[in-house]
Amino acid sequence: MIQLDPTVRQGGRLAVVRRPPLVWALLVACLLPLAGCFGGGLPLPSARPGELLTPDLRRLDDLSEALAEAGSDAARTQIAADALAASGVAPLADARVPGKSGRFVVGVDGRTLAGWIPGRGPLHKDSLIVVAASRDGVSDLALIEASRMLVASGAYTQIPARSVLVVLGDDVRAPLRLWNREAVLSVLRVGTAGPDSLAGRPVQALAPEANAATLAARLYEVLSLAATPSPSVYTR
Repeated sequence: MIQLDPTVRQGGRLAVVRRPPLVWALLVACLLPLAGCFGGGLPLPSARPGELLTPDLRRLDDLSEALAEAGSDAARTQIAADALAASGVAPLADARVPGKSGRFVVGVDGRTLAGWIPGRGPLHKDSLIVVAASRDGVSDLALIEASRMLVASGAYTQIPARSVLVVLGDDVRAPLRLWNREAVLSVLRVGTAGPDSLAGRPVQALAPEANAATLAARLYEVLSLAATPSPSVYTR
């Protein structure tokens, strides 16, 4: 005998709802804990089209404080890696890059972090913009925040049209092994002096600033311009 629930209103009339068999209820209860195992991950930053993007001062302050209070260099590296992930930067996962696959830490020094923002323009996503910053507590914070702004600006658009390689640290050549030299269109450097050229391209140096927020805003503008072909259908 089938047990009936109280009637409910459907389409303007009363209808009887049958209670699902007990076996189905048990199956649903068993599968619910597994729901978080599929998909998921950190939500990507997003901004409405046309919204004015500015550096998040609270976010920068929190990150700066967390790095200052970290008890070891390994802890600071992990904090920076988590900040990259929260900014929408994807880790590199390839056997050709020294380090452990699927993580941000690359190179042999154990202090360089790298990830990338995939290009969204069908004709330009295979081109690469390289941007590197010193881990000095200002340049790296500015690059993390500029990356977040760049990802957020593309939530509803095809921005950036070109892919962007984000590097925190000195070993820039390690993650570059994933791309052909011909794919690199420009190289940007923030912070202490580095090589004058990389992958056959001259390095454009951005002067460091004492204020990470000001540097992040300037770096975001430079990155947006470099990652967008001109003239382009990808601009808003």
